Amino acid sequence: SIYSPARLFPIWRHLRINRYDLIHVHLFPAQLWVAVAARLAFLRVPLVTTEHNTHNRRRKWYFRALDRWMYASYGEIIAISDATKRALVEWVPAADGKTSVVWNGIRPDRFVQAVGYPKERVIGVDAPFVVSVGRLEEQKAMDVLVKAVAKLSGVHLAIAGDGRERPGLERLITSLGVGDRVHLLGRRDDVPQLLKTADIYVQSSRWEGFGIAAAEAMAAGLPVVASDVPGLAGVVGDAGILVPPGDVPALAGAIKRVLDDQAYRMQLSEKARERSQRFSIDSTVNGILQVYERALAARHGPT
Repeated sequence: SIYSPARLFPIWRHLRINRYDLIHVHLFPAQLWVAVAARLAFLRVPLVTTEHNTHNRRRKWYFRALDRWMYASYGEIIAISDATKRALVEWVPAADGKTSVVWNGIRPDRFVQAVGYPKERVIGVDAPFVVSVGRLEEQKAMDVLVKAVAKLSGVHLAIAGDGRERPGLERLITSLGVGDRVHLLGRRDDVPQLLKTADIYVQSSRWEGFGIAAAEAMAAGLPVVASDVPGLAGVVGDAGILVPPGDVPALAGAIKRVLDDQAYRMQLSEKARERSQRFSIDSTVNGILQVYERALAARHGPT
């Protein structure tokens, strides 16, 4: 991560740039500092950036001029979903002609071939088991998921991930009296195995640029219940149930429907495995390489 243009300028003054060099930047504030440093260093090298979400804290009128200048510094922009591109172009219309959609990618085989655990190893009992993977942050709305599971007698929830909202979630779990059924697992390096252990995957996000955790769950063959928000909805498609974001009763009802109907659960599972194949990392790499080729050709001519 680059947090200061002052760190970049002394380095870039001495760079030897050839016709095959470009700089690809992810996430703010690195996007801003690279644009500033490139101007200060008079660096003639193609700049590419990736837009990762449909929402960020800069989408306010007083940041619009800054964002328009920043994105104008990039010759090519990659959006990780159609929804991400639409949101960016709505905010910065000039980005339309240079923004390409390249879906995030996963390695499906890693999840297809994983072997699950006995449920007792994860939740302490052989019971209906819902899993979710993600940061414990406002975006992921894990509080909504906890409230939904609290309405479902006998259903266990395991959340893999950590973040600033963990203390608040712990208080919520205690206040709802579901400490024996909601398990905060923290950061895990065995997500494929956890997915193979669960009965259903739930992603209750308030917004998403893509939903890579949902794609991984689909590759593992899990039926998915997810928020009907742009980006995430495009990943899940007909391989799961989409519910309005923040709607606790609707989320609880969708989870119950999938858990109670084995035939429907198996149908969604098959659709999930099939749909996940379109998110192969190989397709992502090929898409990014095409963007690189256009960026280099725009600066130097055909390579």
